[in-house]
Amino acid sequence: MGGEPLDFAEATVSAGGPELTDREREILFLLGTGKTNREIAARLHLGPDSVERRAPTALYRKLGVRNRTEAAQRAATLLAA
Repeated sequence: MGGEPLDFAEATVSAGGPELTDREREILFLLGTGKTNREIAARLHLGPDSVERRAPTALYRKLGVRNRTEAAQRAATLLAA
């Protein structure tokens, strides 16, 4: 898998966005780039089940979305490059 290293420190939530943990911000960033749960898990050194459980619970609730597609759309508007 691999790929270029990502600088999550620069992926900040814009003003007025929800309070996200660093890990939630990392997941949201990768989700917004179209990565699958398995790819996100590999990049963040997590188990795929961890990503599947974390995204639909606290992250989706904080974003006010119902599914992965809505979360990816919100990622595009919330995360500044």
